[in-house]
Amino acid sequence: MRLRFVISLAAALTAPLWSQTPAAARSSAGPLAAFSQSLESLAGRVGPAVVQIVSTGYGRGDGAEQGASSVLTRQRSTGSGVILSEDGFIVTNYHVVQGARKIEVRLAAGESGIPQEPVMLAKLIGVDRQTDVAVIKIERTALPHLSFGDPKNVHVGQVVMAFGSPLGLAGSVSMGVISSTARLVHEDDSIAYLQTDAPINPGNSGGPLVDTGGQVVGLTLSS
Repeated sequence: MRLRFVISLAAALTAPLWSQTPAAARSSAGPLAAFSQSLESLAGRVGPAVVQIVSTGYGRGDGAEQGASSVLTRQRSTGSGVILSEDGFIVTNYHVVQGARKIEVRLAAGESGIPQEPVMLAKLIGVDRQTDVAVIKIERTALPHLSFGDPKNVHVGQVVMAFGSPLGLAGSVSMGVISSTARLVHEDDSIAYLQTDAPINPGNSGGPLVDTGGQVVGLTLSS
């Protein structure tokens, strides 16, 4: 019922525009449409550089929590990453690949952001456990990639977009603002985080948080 209502409402809102040409519809829609178009363009530029990561490893079963002996069980986790060089270097969260025996990467395809490329094996290059950052690499060239922005240019209230694969749904995008540029999760934390109200869910971890220029201002974290 809810989905039907949303579809019907969308049809009602767009019906008056059917008689207009696309150019006329855009020019008469005003600044809100221009803002929407700028976000669409941003998503089209950033999406191809965002990847889905699947890590497979082994860990102790539930019996270990009870102090009993346990067997190793196969464990699988998914996350996101962002390509930072055309020759296949990818940055993600360390916890996405922690303990992995096999790391697989699926590239996005074009502006759709929907993974259509074959799964590619990646190798772990290096990690920083304190900041929860890892670098992996795939054997591929001529890849779309992003660059880091200047942290000094990140301000409270700034519009940002989060890209990734929340709950395994690749090619997802959400929008929000920077709520804090130096948030301490715990009083004794040695690292301050960017805080945003952009929706972030498990699977988003390691995906880029980008500014309106398409530069990476941070990695999303959901653990």
